[in-house]
Amino acid sequence: MRTAVLTLSLLLLASLLPVTSWAQTVTTTGGVTIIRGSSSKPKPAEPAASDAGSAEQGEEGEAKAEGGQTEVKRPERVTRSSRTFQYDASGRRRAVRESTASEKEGKEGAAVTTYENSNGRRVPYIREKETVVSKGKAAETREKRTQLYDTAGNPTQQELVRTEERRLADGTVVTTSTTYRSDLNGRMQPVEREVERVKEKGAVTTTSKTVERPTVNGSFGAIKREESTERKQGDSASTIETVRSIGDGSGRLQVAEREQTTMKKQGSTSTTETEVFARNVATGEMGLSERTVGVLQERADGSSSEKIETYGFRLQGGGTNLNAQRMQLQEVVERRTTKTATGETRERTSVRVRDVANPSEFAPAKVTQKVSTPSGDGETVRTNIYEQSVNGRMRPAGVVVEEVKK
Repeated sequence: MRTAVLTLSLLLLASLLPVTSWAQTVTTTGGVTIIRGSSSKPKPAEPAASDAGSAEQGEEGEAKAEGGQTEVKRPERVTRSSRTFQYDASGRRRAVRESTASEKEGKEGAAVTTYENSNGRRVPYIREKETVVSKGKAAETREKRTQLYDTAGNPTQQELVRTEERRLADGTVVTTSTTYRSDLNGRMQPVEREVERVKEKGAVTTTSKTVERPTVNGSFGAIKREESTERKQGDSASTIETVRSIGDGSGRLQVAEREQTTMKKQGSTSTTETEVFARNVATGEMGLSERTVGVLQERADGSSSEKIETYGFRLQGGGTNLNAQRMQLQEVVERRTTKTATGETRERTSVRVRDVANPSEFAPAKVTQKVSTPSGDGETVRTNIYEQSVNGRMRPAGVVVEEVKK
């Protein structure tokens, strides 16, 4: 029960952390999600002058490192605070200390997230600052610096993500994101680089995304690559073919997974089907490993309902069901969203998965009810978590209340 509450809290925290994803771009229509995919050995990009600063410099060092850059700020200031509650054995609700608060000025700029530690003190958890280094008609360079803190509020590791976006003559957009992290001496060292190339030609969009990491000889070497092609058939249908490759340990990339996604929309109903073919480690052959079907129905009043079913051979907790002769229904997600005349949005999500102890049956459903209520200066988002008990009744497991003020 406590795990479920803290998990949701961590998800809220995770939304504030920088994320490096190699695999996909996600487009959501209502709630049905469509997954869009995404050598030489180039030399590692040298850190800019601002990159070589020490993680122990604090505000003074950061200001010096970033001198001459134009920090983008907007007049709008947004503050977020999150309070977490859980229920004890008697069904009584009590507050949990792991609550957070953050403040950010504009879409870009500085943001600080704090939380209440075990001693009851509110200390910084993470600080993020975005700057625009340069901007032109065909190129733009941005930096995002993240400072982490320990449970006592002392600064620990720094991370810097430098993103360079270029538009080539043929319309291809090349985005290179290099991640630096501070080492034990506080020096910023390159740890990962992601290069994405996107080209649109008529109804066809091709995307290539490669993740590289430093090698022993000082160059960057590819460890993952994703290539996808999307073909649109008007506004009501599209297909996406994706190939994912990973390093085989010898410096070469080997195809590990192929994915085919088809999306169709007829009237107010959208259907998304995805099939994943994975390489069998033992035989080296590609075979169907997972299939997902999602159906979304949207209504004129703004409400919607969706159902996503996932079929496969995997077992809850990891591993593969080697005795299965065909794919089984693994997970069912049902979501209903309604909107009221006052602007309130209500979302109920039910998730059912195979039981770990008895894979032939489904475990009790877990239900999340999320209510977003607008106010004069922002909104309040209240998320209630329910778990099904052994007698079949739904009992409250936790509550997360987030307040957003502008």
